[in-house]
Amino acid sequence: MNQAFRYRILVIDDEPSTRELLQMSLESDGYEVHTAEDGLSGLQRFHELRPHIVVTDIRMPGIDGIEVLRRVKAQAPEVEVIVVTGHGQMELAIKALQLEASDFINKPISDQALSVALKRARDKIAMHHKLQNADEQIRQRGDFEHRLIQVSMDGVIANDRRGRITIFNEGASRIYGYSPEEALTSLHVAKLYPPGQAQVIKELIYGRQYGGPGRLINYETEALHRSGQRVPILLSATLLYERDAEVATVGYFKDLTELKRLEQDLVQQTRMGAMGQAMAEVAHGVKNIPESVARIVLSAT
Repeated sequence: MNQAFRYRILVIDDEPSTRELLQMSLESDGYEVHTAEDGLSGLQRFHELRPHIVVTDIRMPGIDGIEVLRRVKAQAPEVEVIVVTGHGQMELAIKALQLEASDFINKPISDQALSVALKRARDKIAMHHKLQNADEQIRQRGDFEHRLIQVSMDGVIANDRRGRITIFNEGASRIYGYSPEEALTSLHVAKLYPPGQAQVIKELIYGRQYGGPGRLINYETEALHRSGQRVPILLSATLLYERDAEVATVGYFKDLTELKRLEQDLVQQTRMGAMGQAMAEVAHGVKNIPESVARIVLSAT
């Protein structure tokens, strides 16, 4: 047993000699051991102690071991329960296993059988902890990725094969003017584009012109704001597959409004600069006219 972690065991048995024997044996192996003399007091001790493992006799007056097992598993599925049976109680042992007991051992209890049963219980507890840690890591990673998507300055939108929107982040809300709740509950993906444009984009994703098939990279198009205004965007999209079956499309939308405005300003500045240069040349020519006329007059005289 791993000495760095001390397992807490609750022994429930109506026979004092069995309780004492198990307590001495288990404590000598390094376990923290507590005992109870019947099912009712055993359940009370269980609530107080929250042990990692319960070892309970099946045949007890009042609340028997099967009921103890049922209640323990209902309240704490992660707790492992080992049932102790007498000869001729195989049917009860099978029932205990069906109720998710980790193991059963027969009376009289041998050290070897007890050791094997406890090892199985510890292995199940260790596996449960690993699964818990894995689930927590997956949850944390999912939360982190969700936050990254939500706070992205660009729009991120996902839809299933029917066009129902499943992801609509804050960036998408800024581009389209819809709240995430509106988009997720009542908006079809085709409504995000001017009429006919959604079908064009779908065909392009399956084609090869913009990085496909299955992808669309840096395609300039227009989004349709809820007000009816058209918003210039740069769209990249990809198809998602599960077991070789297409299940969704994810699009990344960059608002090009400011960029287009800057481009127009630059064009306007360039145009004004060209006009200024032309005017300067005309003014220079006009300025030189009197001097030219004077030379002509002088040469004539």
